[in-house]
Amino acid sequence: MFKRVIHCIGVVFLLTGCASQNPLTDMRFQTIVAPPHIVSSWYKIEKPGETLKVYIEEDGTPDNPNPVSTRVRKVAAADPFPNVVYLARPCQYLQTDRCTTACWTTGRYSTENIGSLDRSILSLMKKAQTDRVILIGVGGGAQVAGLIAIKHLDYIQKIVTVGGILDQKEWAKKQGIPPLTESLNLADFKEAFLTLPQIHFIGEKDSEASLEMAESFGIVKENIVVIPKKNHDNLLLSIQEDLFEIE
Repeated sequence: MFKRVIHCIGVVFLLTGCASQNPLTDMRFQTIVAPPHIVSSWYKIEKPGETLKVYIEEDGTPDNPNPVSTRVRKVAAADPFPNVVYLARPCQYLQTDRCTTACWTTGRYSTENIGSLDRSILSLMKKAQTDRVILIGVGGGAQVAGLIAIKHLDYIQKIVTVGGILDQKEWAKKQGIPPLTESLNLADFKEAFLTLPQIHFIGEKDSEASLEMAESFGIVKENIVVIPKKNHDNLLLSIQEDLFEIE
């Protein structure tokens, strides 16, 4: 199946200006006004009307909402798929007065954060003139992708996770961190989630998103791809060619 900030705040409700060249790629930078947040994104749309592939960023750290590396953005930028988006999480790269510490800690998967990202994806789909989307969630971005997908089962072409956190309560417990008390949990909606076409890439040595955790969530064997010798940090770059083939 597989081969091995820019501060620019507009007044338009969903899509607003401040589109400039990403210095790493030919993708365009776009701020998206999606209350209560303004979301940073990079995109390319070469074939309007066709499927949009959306890469959703990982969590930041307790001290900093920004991702710890640019690997997700780099993989998204290198994807030859005609319509691709890299979507940052609320308060990443761009912070407003609506950003509090809870936005990237206990409330990282809150109703407000998920709503902002949901509206961001809908607006980008409108820009691409499409009603079909592939969501690729990396790490905590998988939780986000799943919580958005269950609200729009009709337009999800496929959902893909890479070292994905599916049950955030179980994940927090295993990591020994405080419960994410202001966050939703995809595990509470697993019945709907499991009806979607999906693929889950898991590193054999990943202690944050293990094969055991995926199986306990209810993911069937046919939807799991275990990558030998890879851990949570080096999984993504090792499978980028596989991600490029997904359509």
